[in-house]
Amino acid sequence: VSARCNVPIAIGLTWVTNPITLGPIFYFAYKLGAWLLGWDAAGDPFELSWQWLRERFAQAWWPLLFGSLVCAWTSGLTGMVVSRQLWRLHLVRRLMARRAARRLRQRLPATAATAATALKPSAGRPPDSPAPP
Repeated sequence: VSARCNVPIAIGLTWVTNPITLGPIFYFAYKLGAWLLGWDAAGDPFELSWQWLRERFAQAWWPLLFGSLVCAWTSGLTGMVVSRQLWRLHLVRRLMARRAARRLRQRLPATAATAATALKPSAGRPPDSPAPP
């Protein structure tokens, strides 16, 4: 069943944020948000504990959210513009090929066109049977 969607793009985009790339993406979004807001992004050394995470998240949620929104908006807008341009290029190429085929058909002499149709078998008789008189 065709859902009229681009399956390779959908598969590719599901692999953009997997558990391995999630950390670097969030770190980039946090750094971007802190830079855009003018906040100091240098922090305490990393410590793997719930207390450290709770304290750091209380300080980092706004730059992380803001950076994530900027990244989402930018990538969404870029994806839309690129996909529209690629679709337009596809349509222009199809239109040019159609026009070239139409010009080629118009240049063929009438005898060549009728000869090509005469070689096709008729619908009512088998292809090996002789033509009626």
